[in-house]
Amino acid sequence: MFLVTSHTGSADKLIKELSKNNLNAIHFPIVELNKNEINVNDIKNIIADDAVFCISPSASLLAKEVLEKLDNNIIIAPGLGTANIIKEINPRLNIKFPLTDSGIDAVINDGIFFCITSISILGSNNINEKLLNFCRGNNIKITNIPLYNYNLCYKNQIKLLNSIVEKISAITGIIVTSSKVADGINYLMQFDSFKKKFSSTVFIASHYQIAEKLCFNKLNVKVSKNSSLEQVINSAKEVVCNGK
Repeated sequence: MFLVTSHTGSADKLIKELSKNNLNAIHFPIVELNKNEINVNDIKNIIADDAVFCISPSASLLAKEVLEKLDNNIIIAPGLGTANIIKEINPRLNIKFPLTDSGIDAVINDGIFFCITSISILGSNNINEKLLNFCRGNNIKITNIPLYNYNLCYKNQIKLLNSIVEKISAITGIIVTSSKVADGINYLMQFDSFKKKFSSTVFIASHYQIAEKLCFNKLNVKVSKNSSLEQVINSAKEVVCNGK
């Protein structure tokens, strides 16, 4: 049994795809997202700016209605996984993403911001500090459009999470697709009930930076080749094969 730790919308899709590959999975809600409404002024800014940066797969899914209305706009994605979701939503968009890696560093190093003077950032309330500093240093005007706030279930729903792991006799793997979730895993490691289960489980991380956080507690981590849904599922298949 795999535990899928992403928020409900993203988790449902991943669980469905795992099921298609004969892999059983349930939702283990470490973090949930509380959606914010996008107002008319936000949409005007998105249209007026040179580019839009969807910072994650979650941001892309929550911005679906807005992305559907755009036409040939430049959309920046941090990696292939997010880019694929945006392409599914609206294939007319001009999607730019790093080809050999993923994350803010990769976007900056690949020169994707070249000739961009204004950008709308679709994500949470807090802008990534590295991204913020880069934009300020290169005189790129930022409009932050917070699509969601985080609900830290690992702090306020520990009883629910504990009941889930107690009901599972053997966890095949735990899939982690965001740094915020990795923070939650590390938080739960202070409790014996979680530490016992987690210490003997394989974690599948969709990015090396997520893996670095999980390795803080010396957990057994496997990093997928990239953040795409296909590669995460392939990693899950490999975990099952290696376990037989």
